[in-house]
Amino acid sequence: MVTTMNGLLHTLKIFSHGLPNNVETQEGLAVFAEYMSGSLTVKRLKKLAYRVIAVDSLAKGYSFSKTFGLLNDTYNVDKETAFYITLRVHRGGGFTKDYLYLTGLKKILDYFNEGKDMSLLLTGKVSLEYVHQIEYLIKNGYAIRSKHITDSFSNNNNTNKTIDTILNGLK
Repeated sequence: MVTTMNGLLHTLKIFSHGLPNNVETQEGLAVFAEYMSGSLTVKRLKKLAYRVIAVDSLAKGYSFSKTFGLLNDTYNVDKETAFYITLRVHRGGGFTKDYLYLTGLKKILDYFNEGKDMSLLLTGKVSLEYVHQIEYLIKNGYAIRSKHITDSFSNNNNTNKTIDTILNGLK
């Protein structure tokens, strides 16, 4: 919501419509906000990981039933959950956005841990790969700094060391 509201403040509509490849950054920011606010659970991370596995199986050409079997038989996901994850990924010929949640989170975590300016990522529907261009646009008056900032990026309220260990292991 923060990036949507900030994006609408710009004269350049690309900030509200979305820069190329913005979905990975936007989804990464959403999961990062869950993490920083202390709301990200192991159960939620597992669900995201199972979705990544399902997307990978789809990309490999697995059928609906083979993806379901992979989740249920190999990863011991209960039948109902495995069915809904498989359905989500296979709908409409393939829904691969779920793959981006964890890749986006990893990139956002790296950016944050390098001490970079998180407010640049809140200027609209932007992508990490355009941070330098966003800085240029702001510096030269073509864009504005984020008016709305999420409090969840200010302090790391995650106290779950298991979550930290898992996130530190993301590749």
